[in-house]
Amino acid sequence: MGGESLGLLAMTFLAISPFHLAYSQELRCYAMAVTIALAGWLNLERVVSGERRSLPLQIFLWTAQMYTHFWGVFVVLAQMIYGLWQTPRQNRTKILAAGGIAGLLFSLWLPILFQQMNVVDQLVFWASPFAIKNLAKVFLAYSGLYFNMASSVFYLRSIIGVFIGTGLLFAVALGLGFWRGSKAAMVWLVVGLVVPWILSAWKPPIFLWYRYTVHMLPGFVLLVSAGFLAIRPRWLRILLILIGLGSQVWGDWTYFNGWQKANPKAVVAYVHRIRQPDSIVVRPAYFGDLFNFYDLGTTAVIDEDKLDSPDKRAALSGHHAIFLQFDVPSDPVGDAIVSEFKPISATYFPGTAHLGITVYQLQ
Repeated sequence: MGGESLGLLAMTFLAISPFHLAYSQELRCYAMAVTIALAGWLNLERVVSGERRSLPLQIFLWTAQMYTHFWGVFVVLAQMIYGLWQTPRQNRTKILAAGGIAGLLFSLWLPILFQQMNVVDQLVFWASPFAIKNLAKVFLAYSGLYFNMASSVFYLRSIIGVFIGTGLLFAVALGLGFWRGSKAAMVWLVVGLVVPWILSAWKPPIFLWYRYTVHMLPGFVLLVSAGFLAIRPRWLRILLILIGLGSQVWGDWTYFNGWQKANPKAVVAYVHRIRQPDSIVVRPAYFGDLFNFYDLGTTAVIDEDKLDSPDKRAALSGHHAIFLQFDVPSDPVGDAIVSEFKPISATYFPGTAHLGITVYQLQ
């Protein structure tokens, strides 16, 4: 998509991108989705050039892309549009047929996808309402400047002038990339972001700027890299590339040394400070693995869902109960625990997307 220099620079930016690094380390689908997308674009160039043997592989990659994450639909849409654009008219039916077959194979998952979309409707608290600023937030995330991550926020730690200057540098490189970069990267980025963004006017959770958009990150990286390589003179190009890469390295250092994805470590440390010999910690079951990781089995615990009746909650009497309540809405058992026992203290650990945690000591 632009030669060896572009490939090496784009690879470097992607490898040290704080945004990519953060979501690649989750035990989720995002790293796989990016890998399949890259393979899809590479193989698509072979399909466009007329290699017949590459068409079955394209069908497989498109199907895998959509099964990996529902945002894969937008990656496939971008690749189909590019393929139809670049393929001679007489061969466009092959692209359409490949997309149709992949769609049929993915249709087996549609009943579950519809159920998932109903669940998404109940999670509107984690998505911003439809607005142009959501696209601007994607740019901040792609540049490694600022993005949400679970119950915390990552941002490039620096003075405001450096923060703004870094953003402007990437904005200029992106603009030059649209002028000098590959058409495939442009289609990947524009179609892949704008289509779900428009759909978010209907369902806001469809467009989650700080998570799902990692699918399009390589397109951004390719355009930015092309923009940097278009800068003249050579000494200025090298200087600005080093500044851009340096900002990513600084972000990586922040990621590993000065930032937590969420607040469980601080919560468990606080629990250890206030616990007593007869303490019992009540926590949501979904918080169990993280709590156990930091607690190392040193504190008696019980899952909140085991206390779903007044008689069961009464068993807490006579103990020093420590209750961990998340900000998530509609938690009737947690609300009952707080109302039925007298809180001695309440310490709040903030988090975004309703993932803050309040630590209660109950009597």
